[in-house]
Amino acid sequence: METRHVEVWINGALIALLLGLVVFAGRACRTETDCECRGSRDCGECITYQERFALQEEVKTNLNAIYVAEWSYFANANTYSPFFWEMNWYPLADHYYAYFLPKEEIQPDITQPYSLPAGLAPAVNDWGFTAVAVGNIDCDTVLDIWTINDAKVLENLVNDVVE
Repeated sequence: METRHVEVWINGALIALLLGLVVFAGRACRTETDCECRGSRDCGECITYQERFALQEEVKTNLNAIYVAEWSYFANANTYSPFFWEMNWYPLADHYYAYFLPKEEIQPDITQPYSLPAGLAPAVNDWGFTAVAVGNIDCDTVLDIWTINDAKVLENLVNDVVE
C-alpha cells in the first residue's frame, strides 16, 4: 500500500515536472505598447499563443452550456428563451467573454463592456436560437467572436488568436 502511494506521488511529480517544462518552454512573450486592453490583463503582460487558445476553451464550454440550457428550457416551455436568467444559466467563475441573447447580456468584469459588432445579433424564436459571445483575449483591436445555434453549430466567426 505504501509502495503504491510512492508510485502515485512519483507519477504525479513527473507529470507536474513535465507540465512545468511545457509551460516554461512556451513562454515566448508578445507585448504591445500602444493598445488598450479590455479585460483583467494589462497590456504588456505575457500572453502566450497556447494561453490564448486556452482562453477560447472558456467560450466553447459556455456556449455549449447555453445550448444545453436552451434545449432544457425548450423541453419545459415549448419555446426558447431570450433571457439567461430564465434558463438559469450564468458562466462559472471569472469569464473573459460577453455573452448575448436578444434580451439579455452577461459582461465580464471589465471597465468598458463589449458591444456586438455591426450586423451581428443573437436571435430567439419558437423554432430556434443563436447565442453570441464576444471577447478580446490578446489586447489588440480584433475581437474574438463566436456563435452557437439550436443545431449545435459552434462557430468562430473571427478568431482573435490568429488575427
